[in-house]
Amino acid sequence: AGAEPNVVATEYLLTPYEWVTAKVRYEEERDRRLNDFDQVNRLDDTCLAIRPDIKPFKQVLQVLEKNGGVEAKAFSNNPKIKPDGSIDGKQPSELRSYKLSPDGSYTTAHYLRSGKFDLLKYEDGRLVECDYVITSEFSSRSGHNLVTVPSADLLQIS
Repeated sequence: AGAEPNVVATEYLLTPYEWVTAKVRYEEERDRRLNDFDQVNRLDDTCLAIRPDIKPFKQVLQVLEKNGGVEAKAFSNNPKIKPDGSIDGKQPSELRSYKLSPDGSYTTAHYLRSGKFDLLKYEDGRLVECDYVITSEFSSRSGHNLVTVPSADLLQIS
């Protein structure tokens, strides 16, 4: 339908091709490890071995490959999709672009700045909503301090 198959998303900055490839590899390895002849025959009578259905994922991979899907490899030394959204140094794209930093694309700070999510903190044993302020310090239930770094504008656990 003319959609861009190489939009980087998630906190791991993955393209759909990368995500589906990882899913297929995970399920194939899991099936190999858990569903071989010896493993299945060692199961108790009350257990059931289920093979994962990875055929739809492989079909999606074929569609993505056919339409130019690539692995971004955003965190590598030589990413396929650069932060400006260009693939292999070609035309930059704002749609594919991402910010590779601790407070960059799809991080906690990114979502808090969007205004679509709330920041909560414990105050006198109750969970209360608070404002996302760059220099604020909050304490979590586990005793960790959630601190925003003024220069980077991100939440860090200390």
